[in-house]
Amino acid sequence: MIELNKLVYTYAERADIDVEELVDVDFLQRLDFACASRWGLVIELLIRALSLCRLHSQKRATVKMFSEAYAQNSRLPQGLCPFTAPDYRDMIDSDKLTEMVLDE
Repeated sequence: MIELNKLVYTYAERADIDVEELVDVDFLQRLDFACASRWGLVIELLIRALSLCRLHSQKRATVKMFSEAYAQNSRLPQGLCPFTAPDYRDMIDSDKLTEMVLDE
């Protein structure tokens, strides 16, 4: 999780977006799950979410922005968002998630 944390902060700093209130262990675990533990997918999602923040003139990243970015990247309904679902690990089979995320 340390490397993932560094990655989030590095991209956020480059985008001039504050992630301090958002990033904790739970968020990092959800980000990792949402991207099927694939660094490339994490980077894509970070870029999209931070770009949405900039587009909406927000200086702070929010779960809402990550949820919106995830919905755009995954083409899944917003109700199936690992960033907001309380039981996200039980809601989506991780193998199926990997297939859906990687299937272009």
